[in-house]
Amino acid sequence: MAPSAHPLCKDIKHPLDPVTADEVRTVKQVLADAGYSSPEMRYAYVMLFEPDHATLDKFFEAGQLTEIPREIGVLVLDQTTNVTRDFVVDVVARRIVKEVELDPKTDGQIPILDQDYWDGDSICKADPDYIAALAKRGITDLDMVRGEQFSAGVFGYEGEEGNRMIRVLSFLKVEITHAMYGHPIDGLVAHADLTNRKVLKLVDTGYTHIPMESGDYLDPKITGPMRTDMKPLHIKQPQGLTLHDISFNDRGRKRKILNRASVSEMVVPYGEPSPTHDWQNYFDAGEYQFGHPVLGRDGRG
Repeated sequence: MAPSAHPLCKDIKHPLDPVTADEVRTVKQVLADAGYSSPEMRYAYVMLFEPDHATLDKFFEAGQLTEIPREIGVLVLDQTTNVTRDFVVDVVARRIVKEVELDPKTDGQIPILDQDYWDGDSICKADPDYIAALAKRGITDLDMVRGEQFSAGVFGYEGEEGNRMIRVLSFLKVEITHAMYGHPIDGLVAHADLTNRKVLKLVDTGYTHIPMESGDYLDPKITGPMRTDMKPLHIKQPQGLTLHDISFNDRGRKRKILNRASVSEMVVPYGEPSPTHDWQNYFDAGEYQFGHPVLGRDGRG
């Protein structure tokens, strides 16, 4: 099977091969050359823009292409203007083949950024009403509070349209070895506006009880005796199952079933009807992108 003749794609053997580090660097340079480069630019995703079926069919039938097309889809937010652009970059030709400015009211917002976790926490801790709500629960040391940020979704709440929103639940950090989720500061949720850096709405049901039972996973009273028969754990994190060009032989005739199979989304609806949780859903692909895998970790949290 012959790879692409283009030096940038010398390691690409298949049109659906994952994006390489060299390709990511090329995308960044192409956008910078077009004027899209500043400290306030944020890349929400960089992923393969898959070839059309006709191109894939040629590859599947011949087993090779003279030059494998490589186009990369990119979603970029300019934080100074709150403008999101959707690009497609041809990394072989080193040019932008598509550029669309998204309307947040009709097209939605970019997925959650790592930075949003820190911003949501700092926005809440600068809000007088949030601080007062913690004080009502006997908490005055903000360093003991961890704000946990969640994707906001779209529920038609007043004032949210067109703005990047995040919803913040809070937890008490008792000890460094305690699981903070064992100490929820329940009855309280902040709807934080990332665009204007403010708490747009604070929901406080008045529930003030905070569970204080030990959440220390290293406490022998909780763990019991440690096992000594555990086998070594080696995490290599392979790409996982990849399915493409699936067909079957129907009496000598090749019948195609699909070009490629993938997991497009995994949604975890909590179904909690209380006003502090009724919005809570996890779109693990669309919002959290399956956790930005890191060696030795299955996901974010």
